[in-house]
Amino acid sequence: MKTNSTDHFMFYRGESQKYKFPCMPSLFRYIGDAQNKLMIEKEYYDLSIEYLKKSQFNIKKTKNDDEILSYIKYIGLMQHYGFGTRLLDVSSNLNVAKYFACCSDFNEDGFIFGFDKSQKIKQLKSIDRESIRRKFECIKNNNKINDLNENINDLKKSIIKKDNEKEPIKEEVIIKNKATKIPVLSYHRTVTSDIRNKYFKDNAWVNDLEEVSKELEYLYNNGWKTIDLDEFYCWYNKECDYEEKTFVITIDDGDSEAYYNLLPLFEKYNFKATMFSIGKEIPEVTEELNEPKRLKLGYDKILELRKNKSLLQVESHTYNMHHKCGKKKAVETLSYNELIEDFENNKKYNFKYLAYPYGIYTKDMLKVTSNSDIKLAFKIRDNKYATRLDNKYEIARIEIDAFMKMDKFKKIFEYAKGE
Repeated sequence: MKTNSTDHFMFYRGESQKYKFPCMPSLFRYIGDAQNKLMIEKEYYDLSIEYLKKSQFNIKKTKNDDEILSYIKYIGLMQHYGFGTRLLDVSSNLNVAKYFACCSDFNEDGFIFGFDKSQKIKQLKSIDRESIRRKFECIKNNNKINDLNENINDLKKSIIKKDNEKEPIKEEVIIKNKATKIPVLSYHRTVTSDIRNKYFKDNAWVNDLEEVSKELEYLYNNGWKTIDLDEFYCWYNKECDYEEKTFVITIDDGDSEAYYNLLPLFEKYNFKATMFSIGKEIPEVTEELNEPKRLKLGYDKILELRKNKSLLQVESHTYNMHHKCGKKKAVETLSYNELIEDFENNKKYNFKYLAYPYGIYTKDMLKVTSNSDIKLAFKIRDNKYATRLDNKYEIARIEIDAFMKMDKFKKIFEYAKGE
């Protein structure tokens, strides 16, 4: 093969016909259409490096290595020993590419792809299988490499199995009308009708269970579907898309009625929801429902919900900021260091998302939140749809209080009909 210009420097890659997609790195060939590919790749990378270390390979970081150079060195080692990576093997030797085009099946023709310095890929020609029938002998006296190779497939299978346990790999779904903004609803306590009418008739923040049931039934009958906060985070980062009729349910303050009264409704309509609990008010054990007494969901139930991957999950409403200091909200009076201490006290619960108490936050609060492990933080009072343009620590929500009439509730969702 010849090129027309002396300044063309070519690399070649040989592939057999077994590859469904040409020139696809090995990692993405076996994780297929799995969602959150970057997360899977990071997990596979960490496990692979851990295994290489156990195999006593010298992959220690040198003083001159920065993080990026170390990563490149590590995945180069992984590629060399057959682990799945995002790298693609090429060679400047055309004969090497010829071998790999046919070595997996000498009864089939193979293909060669050429890469020039302009990085354009072109298929050069089909390779005659008979002209390159040959094999290489493996190095058998290196037990370390042999042991490593024997475990590569098991490692790949364990990664895919672990991913499947999180969420089954699905065929790509074409979404015609993608959501560009999503309503995030904010509820508070929800009690039975007789309890509300007797004790909380004038309280906007104690909803009537019967009315909430009607609201959820309306959304279900009109084709609306929920996503949880992990899915919302994926959407916010433009890594996932969902249908236009997608919404999020959140519940503030951590009251146990969400578990006893609302969870059966969520299960009825297959709706996901997130409750924001105040860390200091989380008891170790949840008491039985005893309306109108206000009780908080305990840590035992939080762990149960997580273990069972329930439709209801629990996140942070801060550790101890849901109270007032005189005429001001607690967050408005706390120093920067006191805010940090509050976040530290809440770490034991491993929360990833936050709702600001009363929807109030300060510049210091935003700074502390952004420097924490919190991925997204939610406010209230704006009463508008959340968008990807929102600051990730100032996500808008829509308050659904006890005085909201059904016709006003329906208007929140009318935009999806083009009205």
